Formats: sequence, C-alpha cells, structure tokens
Amino acid sequence: MCIKKITLENGLDILFYQDTKKHTTYVNLITKFGGMTYPFIVKGKKYQFRNGMAHLLEHLLIEASPYGNLVHQFGEMQLNVNATTYINRTEYYFSGTEKIEEALPMLLKAVNDSHFSKEMLEKTKDAIYEEIRMGKDHKYRKLFEMQNENLFHNISYINSIGSIEDVRSFTYEEVKQCYDTFYNFSNQMLVIAGHFDENKLLDIIKTTCKGMRRPYIPFVLEKKEEPRIVKQKSSTSYMPIGRPIIQLSYKISVKNLKSKQKLALDFYLIYFMRMNFGSISKLGQKMQNEDTTIGPIHFSHLWLEDILILVIDAISEKEKQFITSICKQMENPIFDKELFTLYQKESYIDIGLREENVYSYITPYLENVFSFDYPYPDTLEQISAYSFEEFKKMIGNLDFANYTVCKIKDIEKG
Repeated sequence: MCIKKITLENGLDILFYQDTKKHTTYVNLITKFGGMTYPFIVKGKKYQFRNGMAHLLEHLLIEASPYGNLVHQFGEMQLNVNATTYINRTEYYFSGTEKIEEALPMLLKAVNDSHFSKEMLEKTKDAIYEEIRMGKDHKYRKLFEMQNENLFHNISYINSIGSIEDVRSFTYEEVKQCYDTFYNFSNQMLVIAGHFDENKLLDIIKTTCKGMRRPYIPFVLEKKEEPRIVKQKSSTSYMPIGRPIIQLSYKISVKNLKSKQKLALDFYLIYFMRMNFGSISKLGQKMQNEDTTIGPIHFSHLWLEDILILVIDAISEKEKQFITSICKQMENPIFDKELFTLYQKESYIDIGLREENVYSYITPYLENVFSFDYPYPDTLEQISAYSFEEFKKMIGNLDFANYTVCKIKDIEKG
C-alpha cells in the first residue's frame, strides 16, 4: 500500500491512500491559506489583513454553507466532521463508515462554492467574538502571543484567531477578496484515506468540480526578510494564575537547510529536547528536586518556513535560576547515544502501530508537504535512516544565541 497522487486539470491535487481492510474512510480538503498571512498583490493592488482572517473563513464556510451548518448536516449522516486553522493551511475534514459518496461533493461545494452574505458574515463574527472572550484568560495562548510579539520584526502573526478588533475590522469585500483569491482548486489538496472505491470517488470529484468553474485569480505573496535576532528580549504579563510561568523561546534561522534536512531535524529535535529537558533527564529531575520548577519542564518546537522556534517553559518561582539553568544546558547539551537509539526505536514502533489508523498514517506525509515541502511517503524508512552522528552534527550547528523570555505572573502578587 502506498500514497497515490493525482492532479486534475483544474489544479487540484488528490492523495489516495487505500486500505480496504479498514472500515472507516477519512476525507480532508486542505486550502493552502492559514493563520499566518502575508500581504498579497492581485492585479497590482496590495491587500494586508490583520490576524484571524483564515479562522473567520473556516467558520463561515462551515456554518454558512449551502446546506446550512455542515457540522449539523454531517452529524445527522453519522459522520464526524470538523475544521482546523493551522499556521500554514486550513483543513476541512470528515470521517465515517457510510455516506462518504454523498458527503464528499457536499464538502467540496461547501468550501469552494460558498455564496455567503453580509448577514452571514456578521453572524459568524458574533460567534468568534465569544470564542475570543472565552480564551482570553488562557495562559498558554497568552504566552504564545507574547512570544510572537517578541520574536518577529516583519511577521505580523500573533495568533490564528485574532482579537475582537481584528475580526471586527474585516469588511465583506475584504473577506470576499480573500476567499476568491485563495479558495481555488489549484491552491488545494484533497486527501482520502481508508476504505473506499478509488474510481468511484474520482468520478464524483471530477463531476463535482466541473459544476464549479471558479476563475483562478493570480496572486503574489509579499514576504520580507526576517532578521535572525529577536525583536524584544523579555516581557511580562499578569493574570490570576497563582504561580508564575517562565518560557524561553529560541529563534533559529534554518535558511541554509534543504527540505530533507529540515525533515530529519524535526525528528532529531524531539530526541534532543527529551534527552536534555524530559521528565527523566538529569536537568529535569534536578530542577524538580531543588524546587526550581513545580512539575516537569515542557518543550515543543514550531516551524515558520525558514525559522525554527524552540519553546521551553515551566511553572517556577525561581525565575533567574530557571533561566540560567536552561541557557547553560543549551550551551552545553547532552548527546547520549543509548538514549538516541531508544528514542529512535520508540518512534519507529509508535508510527508503525499508528498505521492501523489511516488518519495517523497520512498525517506525517501532510506535515512533510506543508512544513518542509518534501513529500516523503515512507516515514518508517526515513526514521530508520537517521543516525546519531548526523543528530549530533545537525543539533550542534544550530545557533541558540537568540531567545526571548516571556513571563506570566499572578496579578495579585504583582
């Protein structure tokens, strides 16, 4: 079994991963337009939108589809449906065991043949306002926003949902312009995995697309060079949280790396962070034993094209000690060959077992495409090829000099 790619005349890329041993079929329509937007030029005119446009369109197309609220409609068909706005794309997906052939054209039309009105737009905005209010006191969302404000000089991305002021500023004409520009088959990918008849679904897709001859609007994204250094070294916010949270976010240029190297580094970073900051690492245990942290150290990483962001945070009332310890560890990290081999085996087993779930199998491929522009189909093969020597070399070449510290402290303690 393998992933099969077909490109239609209208530019739509279709990925088929067929496994008739499964009972479930998974369908995902992906538009290459996400939370991090750039200024774009259409017919000589420049458009610049604030945060939240992609997320607004996500809600609008689902909640104001030609069939009504698509979540309700698909729910009545016993299908699981949802949509998600990522940094670099928006996904509309459903899964189920029946009525796939009925639901597939509905999804294609809902996303690509929307005729939303000004009234629908304003109604959708009201729902998003409430979502923003509900998440306003979410401490980790606040940390993410602080981090992005501190890191970037020329990237205006703060979050994918935007503020109430951001969403309120969008006019019907602007939303329509954005939809007409980016929601086009040539800017999309359709993924179908699991139990299905490939020829039958392909015929349905082609027939449905013929009835939606939306013109392609050429556009040019205006991207500016982002400096290596952070914009601001530190910032503090106050919320009712009890105990403070300290976060270090490293800004690392990976402009010199090719797509295949970024993909390898994505795995190596997981091993590196576990090795140096995991719950059973020497530093992790030491910090908890000395009460430098309350609970474990958390860590993650994020890719923004040619920028890698490493995030390390913990609940800590010993701010200086925590920051100093993390910085020292990054300057002199641990490289343990036995742990590397163990983590590599765990990754292989984990991915191998997840192959039983068609969604989990296709996910690494999609991340390869959208994060690294490298469509490598066999994740198990690539993991097996990784080596400890390459791991040490790639991590050792990263520049950990540029970072920002974000702190959230209790509003009452000041």
